[in-house]
Amino acid sequence: MTAFATSTHASSAHASSSHGRKNLNSARTAAILLLALILSLVGISCTTISKEVSTRGIFDQFEQTPQVIMRVEGMFLRDFVDSLNDDTIQALMMRINTQASEQQIRKPINRSRIDSTLSRTHVAAIGLTWKDRKTVSFEATLAGNFARIPTALSFALDSSWKRIPGGYAAKTGALHVRDPQAGKLHVSSFPFQMAGAGTGAGARVLAEQSGLLASDASFDMYIDAKSAVVSKLPILDGITLPFDGIRVIAMRDGTSPTVGAADAVYLARIRIQMKDEQTARTFRPIMKLVWALLSAQISSMGLPIPPETGIEQKGSSFETQTFPVQARDIVEILASALNLV
Repeated sequence: MTAFATSTHASSAHASSSHGRKNLNSARTAAILLLALILSLVGISCTTISKEVSTRGIFDQFEQTPQVIMRVEGMFLRDFVDSLNDDTIQALMMRINTQASEQQIRKPINRSRIDSTLSRTHVAAIGLTWKDRKTVSFEATLAGNFARIPTALSFALDSSWKRIPGGYAAKTGALHVRDPQAGKLHVSSFPFQMAGAGTGAGARVLAEQSGLLASDASFDMYIDAKSAVVSKLPILDGITLPFDGIRVIAMRDGTSPTVGAADAVYLARIRIQMKDEQTARTFRPIMKLVWALLSAQISSMGLPIPPETGIEQKGSSFETQTFPVQARDIVEILASALNLV
């Protein structure tokens, strides 16, 4: 089964065509990043690799120091896919597989097969780096039940990929995949170094300093203060806020469905990491105003934050109260944030 042949199986449409076009415009960057990897893994035979083994050193193969870094559980990826309707997925597949005809692509999506593949995914680490305002590169490591031999065989039998030293490259696009290692698949939008393991140090340090490395959240995203995304946020005109980054943390509620669901409930909170505790104390008097501006902007981007949600200083950071959101809301804020640049 090839990576893109999944579209030939029947399934029900999830939303209207007009909603699909809207989703495509708002979610193309984030969706292409994850969907290209997901579709490439459909059809890999099942094996068993423990979560402890597959997630160990999940950032070690990264070659760039991301400006936006994420650690997400496999269940969130399943919710992510369910948040996209068939029209959106088909349009994204056209962007990924540019040599395929529209007639080949525009067939029903086999969502159950994609969900089955993602059910064997433990954790994904994702990094985004902007070279300029229009050029973004990404790399991701998918950790789960992806053994070396069956995974390599799946790529070898897939006509969409070609063998290169140390891994595979997509024939129609810029995706490069390293040979699987201990249940981990590293994918990048640029050719990886032939040395094999990647440099990893910058991403690993950022993941550790931001708290993502030790995170057990269902969705955890850290936006570095130097990134193009943060520079677009209306913190305060005329005031430079000395912070290191913004972190969005969300835990999937236990009452949510056991399958991928766009309406799955997550309990989210936002953390603004300052330079140090003294700086946090200095800026504490104006943080209510900062949070009022920031929360309004975030809500307008698709993540509804209740107006009564407060923010408090906790050591060197400011952290909001927990508020409920749905999976589709997180997908929307992710896409909107990435499309700011």
